[in-house]
Amino acid sequence: MVSFDEILQEVGPFGRCQKRVFLLLCPVSLPMAWIYVGIVFQGFTPEHWCRQPVAQEQRLACGWSLEESVSRTVPKSSRPALVCSAS
Repeated sequence: MVSFDEILQEVGPFGRCQKRVFLLLCPVSLPMAWIYVGIVFQGFTPEHWCRQPVAQEQRLACGWSLEESVSRTVPKSSRPALVCSAS
């Protein structure tokens, strides 16, 4: 069976024709580069939570910091909901 290296030796080095084809196809592929790079930004989902006016009111009434408010209002499947007693 013929190996890939043997085929490359038969074809020869990167010649003038291959360079010309490469240079002719580069301008065609440049607009598509933004699509390939865009998936990096579109595919990333940052850690986030939605701000709710009711949670804001509860935070002010209970005197919670922003971190405490997030930890107490963002649902966790294994943690029961916490409530405060407003004075």
